[in-house]
Amino acid sequence: MPRAVIADSGTLLRELERWVLMETPTSDPARVNALMDFAADGLREAGVALTRIPGRDGYGDNLIARFGETAAEKPIVVVGHLDTVWATGASAAMPFRVDGERAYGPGILDMKAGSFAAVYALREIARQPSPPGGRSRCC
Repeated sequence: MPRAVIADSGTLLRELERWVLMETPTSDPARVNALMDFAADGLREAGVALTRIPGRDGYGDNLIARFGETAAEKPIVVVGHLDTVWATGASAAMPFRVDGERAYGPGILDMKAGSFAAVYALREIARQPSPPGGRSRCC
């Protein structure tokens, strides 16, 4: 079975920090979409097919990411959100920081770390020459 490369903790924390520093208040779809653009760029670079669904009622967009699909495969669904309850400017009062084995910052727990982990895993799996199950992504 192919193995995805997992970055060291410092590299993962630096990328997560970028996510946390991109403030994404629920009421500001442009800011939410800016983080979605950032996540989508990494997925697209890894060869993941993306479908963007415009937000409605004043909320940010939705993103569907797919790769390696065949009729015989069962899809895996991962659901998350990128918006936070924190208003723009919250990172000034609660800056991203690492203290021992814990990282802090607005939205880091709900939901940025989880969404980051899901996007990172999908991106790294998609970069493999052969996805899980041994089927070639080529041709």
